[in-house]
Amino acid sequence: MLNVIIIVAILSYPLSFSEFDNLTQDGQNILQICCTWGDRLKDDVLTFHINNNIYQKDTLVRDSFDEWNSKLENVKFMEVQDLSDADVLIIFEQKVEETIGQTTTVIDGKGFIKRVKMHISINFNEESINEDILRLVLKHEIGHALGLAHSNFHDLMNPLVNYQNKVITKCEIDAVRLANNWKFAENLQEPKLPKLPIEKTVDCGSKEI
Repeated sequence: MLNVIIIVAILSYPLSFSEFDNLTQDGQNILQICCTWGDRLKDDVLTFHINNNIYQKDTLVRDSFDEWNSKLENVKFMEVQDLSDADVLIIFEQKVEETIGQTTTVIDGKGFIKRVKMHISINFNEESINEDILRLVLKHEIGHALGLAHSNFHDLMNPLVNYQNKVITKCEIDAVRLANNWKFAENLQEPKLPKLPIEKTVDCGSKEI
C-alpha cells in the first residue's frame, strides 16, 4: 500500500495585533516552502476543478488562477470539468469558525504532491466575505497549491487576513521556483526528473529598522 502524508495550511482572521507581532519578531522576512510537485507537472500543466456552482464564484476563481498564470513560466493552471482529472479541487462553503481558507495537500510515498484540496469560506461570523477578500484568499490558497507554506511578514502568504500584500510578488515567484526547482532549473537533462529541494525557505529581505 502506498504511504501518503497530508499537510493542512489554514488562513484565518487574527485574534489580536499581538498575534501578528509574534510572527515577525525575528527581523527577517521569510517565506517557507512546503511541498513539491512531481510527475504531474511534467507537462507544465496543473489542472483545477470548481466543485460546486451554487455560490457563483467561478469567474473569481478563474481570475485568481489567471493572475498566477501571468506571473509563472513552465507552470500553467487549466480548468477541467471532470473532477477525476483535477490536480487541485476548489470547494466553496459556509463555515461558522475563524478559518476562511484551508488547503489540504496530499503527499505521495516519494514526497511529492499528489493532489490538493482547497476549502474557501464565503462567510465569517455570519457575514458574507466580499469579493476583494475572497480574491485575496484564493490567491493565497493557490500559493499553497504551488508548494508554498506561510510567510512571517506583510506578504500574500501571511497566514492572517488583513496582514497580506494583495499582489503576487517576486518573493512568491522565487519561492515557487525553489519549491519546484527541478522544473524551472536550466539544465541539459531531458527529460527533467522530479527532485525535492534542499532549501526550504526564501529570504525576502530584512525588515527596515
